[in-house]
Amino acid sequence: MTRPNDGILGGDLLQIENTAKALRCLGIDVDVRSSGDYKNYDIVHFFVLNLPNMQEKIREAKECGCKVILSPIYRDKKYGE
Repeated sequence: MTRPNDGILGGDLLQIENTAKALRCLGIDVDVRSSGDYKNYDIVHFFVLNLPNMQEKIREAKECGCKVILSPIYRDKKYGE
């Protein structure tokens, strides 16, 4: 789970895309999304934890029975303004 791609390809999105690529090389099915339903997933990996409503999204994933992975990389909220 990532921030929406607002047209600014920062280090956070590069890290997420590279993580997804490495997991796919291991044969793991990966979706990169900024929102959505967690019911069809076993694991949800959250990046950039200082986004709006992130705590709520993490709680929703857990309530759906997903294992949750957190990568608390920092993205300044002013970045891209």
